[in-house]
Amino acid sequence: FSDGTDSGKFDPDPTYIKTFINQGTYDVTLHVMDDNGVTASTSKQIEVVNKPPIARASEDLTINEDETARFDASRSTDTAGDIPTLQFAWDFGDGSPPGSGKTASHVYTSSGRYVVTLTVTDRDGDRGTDVVNVTVRNVAPTANAGPDITVFEDEDVVLNGSRSTDTPSDIPTLVYRWDTTGD
Repeated sequence: FSDGTDSGKFDPDPTYIKTFINQGTYDVTLHVMDDNGVTASTSKQIEVVNKPPIARASEDLTINEDETARFDASRSTDTAGDIPTLQFAWDFGDGSPPGSGKTASHVYTSSGRYVVTLTVTDRDGDRGTDVVNVTVRNVAPTANAGPDITVFEDEDVVLNGSRSTDTPSDIPTLVYRWDTTGD
């Protein structure tokens, strides 16, 4: 073999199993010998192509706004020689900067459906992709009108709903409306 290995000896079994761990073109020569010690040879080439990685992302998930979504690509596979060199890129589907690494996390600040794309690249530049569908639920605000108030007739009263809450990304967008009855 042009990679410097051989089967080592003549053998009555006409088959030989060889595993090539790197892509490239290899010359292979078969030598045959009869019982009189006469030999014949023939050669051929074997082209070994890179096996692309198989990307395996996390399962689909549903979270609330402002919760952290966690992603894991540790089930992604490739040939043994490529596994230590795999690179992982995450597109979170919301226009934010991409993530990297075998695991990643992301916070979605708006409700909706997002398609997260994992791209796994091996040392030869081949890629595999997988997707995770993320559903982000809106969290309803909590209205807090404050404690009951007693006032005199013809006296102004200040009503304050500032203790109302929502997720951190929604608090700046809260709007308020007050209704009174019996007036």
